[in-house]
Amino acid sequence: LHSSTQCARFVAPSEWPSFADRNGFCNVCNQPCSIETAPLIGCRYCSAIVHLNCMNRSNKQNECDEYTGKFTCDDCSYEVNHSKKVSEDQRRLIELDLYRHHCATKIGAAWRSKV
Repeated sequence: LHSSTQCARFVAPSEWPSFADRNGFCNVCNQPCSIETAPLIGCRYCSAIVHLNCMNRSNKQNECDEYTGKFTCDDCSYEVNHSKKVSEDQRRLIELDLYRHHCATKIGAAWRSKV
């Protein structure tokens, strides 16, 4: 039987450090990237970068936080969403296990009261 303290929780991944190196190629067009040639936007969680023009052409503007200049690349987005789903599924299984245990306890109590 699981307790609520054993419930799986989603822990957000660490953000990519601003001082860490980034990938040298655009995640959309696969062309070399350099801050001197074009404005760049970096993934929030990994070393991926994208030219600002490529971001606009690929319709990913809604994934971009213009304030921080970061976006979430497709790979990281998949991983984060998958991790959230797994932890939510585990939480539901634990709740179902607790509910079944509760029901079994009530049935057992009802049977014992009639004996």
